[in-house]
Amino acid sequence: MKLLKDEGGVLHIAIPFVIIIVLVASFLFIKEKGINNLTNIFNSQETAASDLTPTSSPVGIGSTDPYSTPTPDTTSPQVTVYYPEDGSVWPPHLAVLIRAHATDNVGVTKVEFYIAVPPRAAKLECTDTAIDEYGYTCSWNLPDQRDKTVIIQAKAYDSAGNFSTSTIKVYTSPTSTPMPSAPPLSKRVLVTSSKYSGDMGGLSGADAKCQSKADKAKLGGIWKAWLSDSYTPASSRLNHSDYPYVRIDNQVVATSWSDLTDGELRNGINIDENGKVIVTNAFTGAWTGTDSSGNIRTPNCMDWTSRSTRLQGVGGGVGATYFWTVGAYPTDECSTGFYLYCFEQ
Repeated sequence: MKLLKDEGGVLHIAIPFVIIIVLVASFLFIKEKGINNLTNIFNSQETAASDLTPTSSPVGIGSTDPYSTPTPDTTSPQVTVYYPEDGSVWPPHLAVLIRAHATDNVGVTKVEFYIAVPPRAAKLECTDTAIDEYGYTCSWNLPDQRDKTVIIQAKAYDSAGNFSTSTIKVYTSPTSTPMPSAPPLSKRVLVTSSKYSGDMGGLSGADAKCQSKADKAKLGGIWKAWLSDSYTPASSRLNHSDYPYVRIDNQVVATSWSDLTDGELRNGINIDENGKVIVTNAFTGAWTGTDSSGNIRTPNCMDWTSRSTRLQGVGGGVGATYFWTVGAYPTDECSTGFYLYCFEQ
């Protein structure tokens, strides 16, 4: 680069042509880089902004938010007392198993049973939290006095605290009304008030236990256990009646031997020799060793002479109508305490 004077004496800078080319190229390069950098910056900002844009619908529109407040359950359970029948008349002091059906859109948590005998106010008698084949139940004895009104109310709850009620009235029979009688020539059946292990002294020992219970309750008659061993089925040990088999409360269990052995009872056997209801659950059993036809069903605790935890016996569900002689859980250890079914001969 040189300083030169023109004819007027003015100084000029003489820049070689090569330098001019280098300067122009540098300017163009810097300009292009700057534009590209700005473009990248804007692009990156747009990308970041797009990352914040929802890829799904807002809450409540086609999507589920796990942290959103659930819709409260405001639906009350449905409950109905179906036994005893509304308006029915019963003997005083009879043990009654009150039964109620209850359902809910989510689930029933409990059913409370309140009973009032005017002028006495209602009192909570039972709370049932486990449904069984009868629904929800409460075992209760009717008043000793005749001509009484009994108000029974079932109150069903769900987990949200919703509830509903069902109320019925039953009556104890007036003094002038005799207690209901069993059908003519009927045979009585009962479940013992005591439990026994599988060691009952064989069939004869079991029969003796039934007879003893009947005698202590002053029932009269000859009684045998519904029981089979490896050689003798109940069907060959017990008399076959053409007349009804009834419980101690005179409820019909079967109309005849054929009805008894057809696979299903009309009413389950859950009344003991004293007329009391045996409160049951899914695991309340009676030793039988017998199928629904009255034939042998094994195992049988070495013909009902063993209480070993290593051996098992067949039993039925007390109070059941279908699984009454071979239960849903048909066998149990011989050390287990089970009841006996006893049949009048």
